Amino acid sequence: MTVVRELNPDLETFQDKPVLIIEVMSESTRRIDEGEKRDRYLSIDSLQAHVLLEQSHRAVRVYSCLPTGVFVETIYTEPSSGLTFPMRGATLKFDEPYAGLMLEPATDVP
Repeated sequence: MTVVRELNPDLETFQDKPVLIIEVMSESTRRIDEGEKRDRYLSIDSLQAHVLLEQSHRAVRVYSCLPTGVFVETIYTEPSSGLTFPMRGATLKFDEPYAGLMLEPATDVP
């Protein structure tokens, strides 16, 4: 999922200026999601946060952009957590993406 503030023309497939990118990781996509894709995403000037949701257990990684332009990683594994993003008013309850799924809590985040 991508959140943008400024949409590209309708005929274009990709958005040039995302502010938030959310992805679900699986074991088969982990290497690319945590490596190549993350590196590319964090180089986008407009990006303020990149979120990686684990598919097999409840764990979320959020890369938030500081005002200096440096991204910091926060790992959430507690159901009581509220995920915070650098965009004003952007919050997500930890369990919302996992609603209705029968998953074990995270015991070890890779």
